[in-house]
Amino acid sequence: MDIGSHLLSGVVICMLTPTDPDPATDLRNKILIFTGTILPDIPAVSLIWRKLSKMLKKSIPDLTLEDYDGNAAKASPWIQIYQFLHGLPFAFFASIAEIALFGNVYLVRGLLAHQLYDWPTHKFKTRDLNPKPFYPLWNWTWKWGIPCPWGFQDYFILSWLTHGLMMLLILASRN
Repeated sequence: MDIGSHLLSGVVICMLTPTDPDPATDLRNKILIFTGTILPDIPAVSLIWRKLSKMLKKSIPDLTLEDYDGNAAKASPWIQIYQFLHGLPFAFFASIAEIALFGNVYLVRGLLAHQLYDWPTHKFKTRDLNPKPFYPLWNWTWKWGIPCPWGFQDYFILSWLTHGLMMLLILASRN
């Protein structure tokens, strides 16, 4: 999904997370969840688009999904950082660090929610850009789902319906 849907899912997951009796702990846990839902996109996505803008000599708002699909694999090192932050190995190492620091895995819950949103909604023509859940340990590529609908392009409504379904599943799991 896009950063907006990850922000929204972070807010909903935080709202559905049981409240800790200690207000400071409760706030920390919810900040960790929210951070996890957006963290994989923050460091690399804007840098990938900036690099594509320079490579293609286009302004960022003028870049299209086709520009991304055809050229993002060349946006080193940002595409590799993006793939690493979207992989389960990163979530595993983050969980070890989070357990050591806080004794819980709230950040990792957000990371996993982010990944579960992205897998079915990030299908590209260029196979190397599709989600790689085990990167960098294994270069296997997730190859199912709908094309990534950034902006208001082809699959935007289907993507948001998928997002809505996932939110309903989150809500249903609460009861």
